[in-house]
Amino acid sequence: MNKHIVLVIIGMFAVTFIPRILPTLLFSKYEMPKWLRRVIKYVPISVFSYLIMTDVLFVDQKMTIGFANTKFLPALATLIVAIKSKSIGITILVGVLGYILYQYGMTMPPLL
Repeated sequence: MNKHIVLVIIGMFAVTFIPRILPTLLFSKYEMPKWLRRVIKYVPISVFSYLIMTDVLFVDQKMTIGFANTKFLPALATLIVAIKSKSIGITILVGVLGYILYQYGMTMPPLL
């Protein structure tokens, strides 16, 4: 194997491993305050929501809400089903099927 590739792999290992292990080593002896644990609990869902909403609402770097945005209506239907059903499986199914039907239903030629 090329020496350059091995060095790149080692470098990538260090760049991903060190930020993960350092907090564990530094803060394993201390207990986080209760308020910080409550705040940290919401970080992953906040980041995930941000990523989803920017993908759904922005088309060509412009905020687009309506029929021109093929992701908006399926996402809205998925949100409503998630709130009503509180079931991850049903929500995922509605989201995937809604996106497929809306995305390809809008571009399919008429059958007749």
